[in-house]
Amino acid sequence: IATVTERQKFRSARKLNYEIKKNLPSPGHYFMRFFLGGINSIVLLGGSSRRLKFKREYEDFKFYYTLFGLLFIAVLIFVNNRGLDMLYQIYMMYYYLTLSMREHILKANGSNIKPWWLYHHYSVLVVTLILLTWQPTAAYLAFRPNFYVYGFYVAIVQILQHTYQKRRLYSQISIGKAHQMDVANEQGGVSSRVLISKELALLLPFILLGQAFQCFLA
Repeated sequence: IATVTERQKFRSARKLNYEIKKNLPSPGHYFMRFFLGGINSIVLLGGSSRRLKFKREYEDFKFYYTLFGLLFIAVLIFVNNRGLDMLYQIYMMYYYLTLSMREHILKANGSNIKPWWLYHHYSVLVVTLILLTWQPTAAYLAFRPNFYVYGFYVAIVQILQHTYQKRRLYSQISIGKAHQMDVANEQGGVSSRVLISKELALLLPFILLGQAFQCFLA
């Protein structure tokens, strides 16, 4: 039977082995290699300070580009112009393409980004390409108003989610239940239940309404 000291040594060795593997050169994800060629995502960021800076820039990128998208959609709701529609779709393709590349870099550098998160962004890129090439037929003109109202609503919900997640993650990092490179917190605990119950209770109805709106569009 292993003693407490032996178990502690085993955990320390396993942690050290993980840190070594995490910093060894490794090929980037196929998505990264498709656009950038052979690339080592770990070396790209270097030390922990650069990784944290990149994570903060990623969060700011999401927030400000979502805010700009909200204003862009507000114009499109009242102005029916095919050129502006195409410009918005190009903007969305740039946003999700850049977002996916940043997330692959963060994931390779220790962030807890799940595969479904990335797959969702891939699907959005495909849908955006379809919208970009969709000719202004009667079906498009019938779909367009509801789509932009939905996009406006989703942008508001994303801003609310960003604010909620940032506050929750900050509290979890401060008590040692989340890593500084995490972009979403999945840990529970007594200390976080009060915060979750207050803020999530306000956010959840907006999310559910957005899901119902999405089903209506489908």
